Amino acid sequence: MPHKIYPTIILLILTCLAVCGCGMRQQNKQQLPDSYDVTAIVGEKMLRISLERVSDSLSRIKVKTLIGGDTVHVSTFRLPYPVYRFDVGDVTGDGVPEIAVGVIKTTLYHPVMAKRPFLFKINEDGDIRKLWMGSRVSQPLEDFVLTKGESPARVMTIELEQSGKFLVAVYRYQGFGLAHDGYIKREISIEDAYKLLRVQRSSL
Repeated sequence: MPHKIYPTIILLILTCLAVCGCGMRQQNKQQLPDSYDVTAIVGEKMLRISLERVSDSLSRIKVKTLIGGDTVHVSTFRLPYPVYRFDVGDVTGDGVPEIAVGVIKTTLYHPVMAKRPFLFKINEDGDIRKLWMGSRVSQPLEDFVLTKGESPARVMTIELEQSGKFLVAVYRYQGFGLAHDGYIKREISIEDAYKLLRVQRSSL
């Protein structure tokens, strides 16, 4: 995505974010912005990781590998679902960033439209590969981000309590999925939950 964004493009992005709830709860005004274009340095390689929204229900992840300023490889992964979150961080702790994408879809064992966390890895050739296609977390998922300033990065979630209020929890990747690391706070408003994500994501 170009770094220079014109007002019409901003309007299109905001419209997309507003409708991608796909009949679920309206996107909260406190939502953190997506990271649409991220650059990571891995050894002699520079990785340009981005998300391209084609439509409300179709997006593409793109990883461009550069060496010495020259593009040596491009990998894409098609996501035929509404996307509500895109983030990048080293959740495995191996020095190579993973890609976290929040999608809205059904699954075989949970056949309702719901928000799911997907994790992708970048292999040695620069190709995008599935790491973990999450079905559910402890409670219904509202949103998530990856923590910054720590390695491995962890997954911070906002989840819906049975009372109708929200909680903020932390998970770490553990080989075959996410392991629950505990709660930051429970029974809070959605506004307070997003405030906690802003404060905590860089200080854990």
